[in-house]
Amino acid sequence: MDAFTKTSLGTHAIPDRRTIRHSAIRLTSLIGIWLAISAVLGQVSDLEAHDDKKQLWQGVLEIGPATLTLNLQIENGNGTNESTAFVHVVEQGNAKLVINKLEITEKVIAFEIDRINASFRGSLNEVGKLCSGEFIQHGKSFDLDFKRVESFEATSGKLVEYWKGSLDHNGREMKMGLKVFQSADGSLSARLSSYSQGATDLPVVFEKDGDNYIVRFPAARLEYTGRLNESKEKLIGTIKQAGTESALTFAKAEFSEAPKFNRPQTPKEPFPYKSIDVNFENTTHSITLAGTLTVPKGAERYPAAIIISGSGPTKRDGTLYEHRPYLVIADHLTRQGIAVLRFDDRGAGESTGKHSTATSADLATDVEAGIEFLKQHPSIAADKIGLIGHSEGGLIAPMVAAKRKDLHFIVLLAGTGVNGGVILKSQSTAMMKAAGQSEEKLQVNRQAHDAILSVIHEDHDLNHDKIKIAADGYLESIEDESVRKLAEPSVDQLVSILKSKWVRYFVRHEPVPQLEKVSCHVLAMNGEKDLQVLCDLNLNPIENALRNGSPASFKVLRMPNMNHLFQETEGSGAPSDYGSIDETISPKVLKILGDWVLKVTK
Repeated sequence: MDAFTKTSLGTHAIPDRRTIRHSAIRLTSLIGIWLAISAVLGQVSDLEAHDDKKQLWQGVLEIGPATLTLNLQIENGNGTNESTAFVHVVEQGNAKLVINKLEITEKVIAFEIDRINASFRGSLNEVGKLCSGEFIQHGKSFDLDFKRVESFEATSGKLVEYWKGSLDHNGREMKMGLKVFQSADGSLSARLSSYSQGATDLPVVFEKDGDNYIVRFPAARLEYTGRLNESKEKLIGTIKQAGTESALTFAKAEFSEAPKFNRPQTPKEPFPYKSIDVNFENTTHSITLAGTLTVPKGAERYPAAIIISGSGPTKRDGTLYEHRPYLVIADHLTRQGIAVLRFDDRGAGESTGKHSTATSADLATDVEAGIEFLKQHPSIAADKIGLIGHSEGGLIAPMVAAKRKDLHFIVLLAGTGVNGGVILKSQSTAMMKAAGQSEEKLQVNRQAHDAILSVIHEDHDLNHDKIKIAADGYLESIEDESVRKLAEPSVDQLVSILKSKWVRYFVRHEPVPQLEKVSCHVLAMNGEKDLQVLCDLNLNPIENALRNGSPASFKVLRMPNMNHLFQETEGSGAPSDYGSIDETISPKVLKILGDWVLKVTK
């Protein structure tokens, strides 16, 4: 479950990608959707010159304090399979984002960008020069107009300086980069990267006065000040964020691509089992789900598990920062004789349907379609099918198990035991605390959550306009102007995220009643350093619900030093660390998972 992402890296962090599309609950105390885009930027790219075979469109996306200029370039422009299209993000080095699905008619332009889990759909005016619509990413929507243009203004200068540095974050080396560009008129600009987090070419406010450099990233309240040494080969300074300060020295270097991630657990072919691409139908919603079924080699029928992803439109491997956790889990289990089905969420990858309008209850019907598919498969033991849900998937698995008696087991990885309103408030507080925010800000943030989310619980038919009115009323009720200013960011972010039907459902949903109805075997694991689904806050009610119910058996485990992705970490567990950790998922978790499934399916 999650947002698109970002928050800070504990002490010093460049916000990175939607912290965990597949694995995080949507976050409320986020800097903004634009950080999701910034975390997946490529290197600076030059826009192609306009010609008659291209359509050029330019739009301005306003997200909180940030403004992004999006240059949409469509080649051939006929909406056929031969068409290719890209979006260039001007403020982020003209980063080039490939459009994966494109629809063009006389009335509509629509596209999807898988890389950042975003989509746009707009209506053309009568003369075909203006397309007004909605930009959606991870359940959040923003108004966006594209205007047809003849050419794009040049926005990139020449790269004149490249600096590399590293920051010690809780004993872990965070690799950093700073690029300085010079435009034709001599003016300078810069881009900052946190390579260890997968956040590259973030636009910053840059000043250079002689040997002094100042780099500011206002959205993250981050500032770096440095001074050249005598040889002009080093930039020695400090980086400040959230009231903390650390030394950071950059060394002049030749430009090179961002360091590649090390992902030693990613399985490599050839596999000692069958890996089959499959499709199955959700007839309730008229959706085709595409996935991969891994089956041990042999003629017998095998127990099977369906992996249920976390929030946001996620592809079958759950790829994040080049981690592929669902592939790692499937590989581990299948090698032990357990078949595994993992599939692209509706609206993601090769699956049809629309994810942005779906609630967890809707997504549960996709899982049920997977169960029916497996029950008919000749290699699967129909009476030994189970579910493995991560994050939001750990909320969905009990929903399915509560209404079906044909499931043999469910596994909840970072599953939730309290309603989504409590989740949002607790994770927001935990992340702000990890980032070093003051107790005053934490308290104001908690009060803002209580005030806005209580409105959602009181009125189930509440629409977004009414939520906005309630939020404005809450802010106006705060007499102390300084407190009001502290509350505004939290309120604005909540109002934005509550636009989503998914979020409103999530806020109200209580997991305990479903957990109490589960009759199959249950394994629940939560990481003690999980800042997105706090361990005891969620695992205690899960355990109590199972004790009050009648599962065939249950096991509840608290995993020391593990974050939301079940990576072992010496850090705080902040999402900003996910990309910097080589481990995809702890081998301890994999062993527990495999041993337990084999035991209950004997």
